[in-house]
Amino acid sequence: MQSENNGQVVVCSQCNESRKHHAKGMCINCYKKHAWNPKKIRCRNCGQLRVHKAFGLCRTCHIKLHHPHRVRFNYYKRKHHLSFQEYLKIAHKCALCDFSSFIGISAFKAKRGPVLVGLCPNHQRLLSAGDKDVSSRIDKIFS
Repeated sequence: MQSENNGQVVVCSQCNESRKHHAKGMCINCYKKHAWNPKKIRCRNCGQLRVHKAFGLCRTCHIKLHHPHRVRFNYYKRKHHLSFQEYLKIAHKCALCDFSSFIGISAFKAKRGPVLVGLCPNHQRLLSAGDKDVSSRIDKIFS
């Protein structure tokens, strides 16, 4: 005897279309909309009462804490209109010291025009403070 939700095609009780059965006589889309009630928790990080994602965190805090590379990529995608391949090419290591952990992308006005350069936190700080040595080293690389 087959179980009720082994992939049988049934007429969904909500949308009345023939689809693969999920649970309670509904397809997966209708089940998620009408019957499934996700567990709500108080997030360990932000303290808000939200839907549980993982590790006692809401979805937003989970992505910020466990997937920071996604957050960084989406920021640079919006700011500089980069594809994922371009982002990885620029941000895989610091252009000056080969550091490869926390690389940020900086817009730099080189002699040949504006360029995007991947820099470690130390060199980003020096560049934003106006260090001439860092600026000249970047200019030499991109000229």
